[in-house]
Amino acid sequence: VLVGSTVSVTGLNAGTSDGVGFTGLVSVTGTTGSDSFSLSSTGKLTSGFAGGGGAGVDTLTATDAAGNTITISGGDSGSVLNTAGTTTFSAIANVTGGAGNDSFTLDAAGQLSGTITGGGGTDTLTSTDTTTNSFAITGTDTGTVTNGTGATSFTGIANLTGGTGNDTFTLGATGKVTGTIDGVSGTADQIDVSGVTAAQTVNTTASTITNVGLFANIDSVKGDGTNDVLVGSTVSVTGLNAGTS
Repeated sequence: VLVGSTVSVTGLNAGTSDGVGFTGLVSVTGTTGSDSFSLSSTGKLTSGFAGGGGAGVDTLTATDAAGNTITISGGDSGSVLNTAGTTTFSAIANVTGGAGNDSFTLDAAGQLSGTITGGGGTDTLTSTDTTTNSFAITGTDTGTVTNGTGATSFTGIANLTGGTGNDTFTLGATGKVTGTIDGVSGTADQIDVSGVTAAQTVNTTASTITNVGLFANIDSVKGDGTNDVLVGSTVSVTGLNAGTS
């Protein structure tokens, strides 16, 4: 076991810790302070990373430029799959991707007390809770997702994907998603742009909204009832500012 504060894993059970090289150490444990761990494309730990606890807030950055598949399966815990293989982590509050297109999956029991950060590329966050997932987009590719376990913050995430339940994607005053919002399935997946300051044009033919690059598998869109506009090809108005398109 290696104990260190600034640790870079660059090979199988090998790398540097606080400026000192190491090999043959199968796991890394942090200190009671705020530790920084990084995992390169060739890095892998047989027994994974563990934050040191205490008052520190630990961060794991996966730098594989080919893209990382990061799964948060429990509280501040999960795994990173990179070119070298799978490395687990626990007691890590913040998880950051690399310069490539990273995929972050939040399982039903998954939650981070810190933040998921895309780190570059066109990154995707999927929340797989089969009951419901509530995405609150508060800035450009930034916000929180709440599943049955709790809320996790994210930033630098272009694509947001829900689970098989009924998911909501709510944009705040300056909320914007540059990629795709995908409801996946369910019968009441909704995008709510009623709180966006700028007027929104919802185009159901092109599957676009002014502040959303694209949308898919969405059952309804909610506007502000005043300034937002619908563009569609086959439209049925069945209520006050309501219907299908």
